[in-house]
Amino acid sequence: MAATAAVSGRCASSRAVPVAVGYGDPKSVVPRDMTVAMTVKKGTGKKDIKLTIPNQDITPQKEAALKKQLNTGLKAAGCPTA
Repeated sequence: MAATAAVSGRCASSRAVPVAVGYGDPKSVVPRDMTVAMTVKKGTGKKDIKLTIPNQDITPQKEAALKKQLNTGLKAAGCPTA
């Protein structure tokens, strides 16, 4: 699955955004997690961001850590944060 994303309409992914789905067991039909990799850019700023999101309920701390990881990458590219 691939998509081109825009964040708040002011910062865009510079390529298709691949999503990889990980399975804990080769026979499982339930994914363990998904990994989203993107390169965001605004003007001359550019940053690769890769997030692995578990397919389960996550703690508020894990959610905050994922959001911080995303915002760090967005900020490094000069983009607005989520």
